[in-house]
Amino acid sequence: MNVKRIGTHLRALLCTALALGVSVFASAAPAHAQSVGACCLTTPNGVVVCETRTEAQCNAQGGTWRGVNSVCSSTICANTAPTGACCRVNDAGATVCTVRTQSSCIGDGGSWQGAGTPCSAILCAAPPPSGACCLPANAGTIAACVIRTQDQCAASNGQWRGPNSVCSATSCPQTVAGACCVTTPNGTFCEIRTEANCLADGGSWQGAGTPCSAILCAAPPPSGACCLPANAGTIAACVIRTQDQCA
Repeated sequence: MNVKRIGTHLRALLCTALALGVSVFASAAPAHAQSVGACCLTTPNGVVVCETRTEAQCNAQGGTWRGVNSVCSSTICANTAPTGACCRVNDAGATVCTVRTQSSCIGDGGSWQGAGTPCSAILCAAPPPSGACCLPANAGTIAACVIRTQDQCAASNGQWRGPNSVCSATSCPQTVAGACCVTTPNGTFCEIRTEANCLADGGSWQGAGTPCSAILCAAPPPSGACCLPANAGTIAACVIRTQDQCA
């Protein structure tokens, strides 16, 4: 056999073996560990502490990551705002909870639950339903239709059209309203109502467009026993009347 050819063949085998060895060692080499750094976290007591985390771990816990290879120290979290549960309604109309700083939460229209509070279903209960609210004008007519909860609408003396109702050209008919004096065991109060709604609750309607005032809703005159005479001059019955009614 030609010695030169044998040498060439051996060199080829050696190169192949070396290539396989490099491939094996490369596949067996461990992957680089994820980079870690200082993570500023808020405890349930509202205290900001520093722990070593990967960026993903820090974000998952609602923390503030200080970068690769950063080290916890007495000052690294000094200017970190505490985080806590933030309840807000997303674009799909669902109530969700995320851990945020107070400014970030309020900036997105959320309700911040306090430093160190965790997310839970109890914290983020669904908000009360809203709907069309017809607000009265000073003259007793409807001034505007706005979206409000039932309580918010009542606080503005509005007429609520029900949950999930929308404002449209027919949502708020121009029903004339006015001051209504209603007497309860706790006193006499004034509310802006339509005449029908006022009378249905035993109130005294003051007229279209009338505003509420202390003069309009003065306490009613006292009532008492009134002895009604019979035709023959005897007493026919005893009824409860005001003085003017009895006279």
